[in-house]
Amino acid sequence: KKCKMFNVSIVTLILLFIGLHLTPFIPHEAKAQVKWQETVAAAEKEGRVTAYASSSFDFTLRQFQKRYPKIKVVSVLSPGRLLGQRIMAERRAEKYLTDLYIDGVDTGYMLFRAGAFQPVPTALVRPEVIDKSKWWRGKHYYADPKGKYIFVFEGSAQSGGIAYNTNLVNSMEFESYWDLLDPKWRGKIVAVDPESRGPAGQNLRFFYYNTKIGPSFIRRLFGEMDIPVTRNRRQVVDWVATGKYAFGLFSTGIDDAKEQGLPVDEFKPGNFKEGALVDPTFGAVSLLDKAPHPNAAKVLINWLLSREGQAAFQRQGSNPNSMREDIPKNDVAPGKIRIKGVEFLMTTRPQWIDMSPIYRLVREARGRPTKK
Repeated sequence: KKCKMFNVSIVTLILLFIGLHLTPFIPHEAKAQVKWQETVAAAEKEGRVTAYASSSFDFTLRQFQKRYPKIKVVSVLSPGRLLGQRIMAERRAEKYLTDLYIDGVDTGYMLFRAGAFQPVPTALVRPEVIDKSKWWRGKHYYADPKGKYIFVFEGSAQSGGIAYNTNLVNSMEFESYWDLLDPKWRGKIVAVDPESRGPAGQNLRFFYYNTKIGPSFIRRLFGEMDIPVTRNRRQVVDWVATGKYAFGLFSTGIDDAKEQGLPVDEFKPGNFKEGALVDPTFGAVSLLDKAPHPNAAKVLINWLLSREGQAAFQRQGSNPNSMREDIPKNDVAPGKIRIKGVEFLMTTRPQWIDMSPIYRLVREARGRPTKK
């Protein structure tokens, strides 16, 4: 009988101990849920949200519209450079029409420097978004120096943006980026203008800041290999596909061309011993200050960064890879998977966003005047 009473006492103490330690967490979860419901209700009362975004976000924004039918999505879809110009023109006219900007980091950085953004963390409500353990390497990534204005949610793996003609190039012969500088390839490489916005910048950052590659590689690439440049990304793909050039740098649309049966492919993460990069092509989000629909903006950004929103993001366009690690990667394009064992360099570090030293190096290598 004493033994039975003793056991009951032990169980009671254990339950009391668990209760005392779990109780503080219950109100927190409940408060978060109440706050979220209040935010959604206020957003539905506002009735709309305005997002300026890359054209590829049409699918994702439509999924949000289905999820929250009482919040009308007004989207302006265009390349980031044009969106940035439009936002700045509106602000000069004291018109604050935009709630969120969703695209890559380059134009976002320009808008950040112009003071157009408000802090993202203050808008994050949902625990699954706030919980950093759900994200790659257990952290939130921001591309601005203050670490709170340009939230990076895309983590697509890349390998330097190097496409090649499969009839002219044996990819198995390439183990290092330095192999691209073999004299036999001189005059057989074409590139998207390295000073254009988009993939060129992120790949050049990778070359420049990778200690195993560095500025000397860029200097030799553009100084010795007789590389013509164009701002027409599609033209680069066409030239490589027809065999006019063996390699194309910094282009997009390779997967589409490959699906059409054209003899093109691109090097994947893991091909080169110097590693690969993780960088958002279009996957960063910011909140505009003086947003006309502040609650609806909170709902959209929390949904976008949630499991549901990031799963939708991975199904759009070229099937990018989310920074969230707690969602399936079945929809992600094979070449964008972060492969275990590959050394990845995150190139959106705030101190690396300024492209001025890299552009200066490229101009010098090409024998062009250096802009002041």
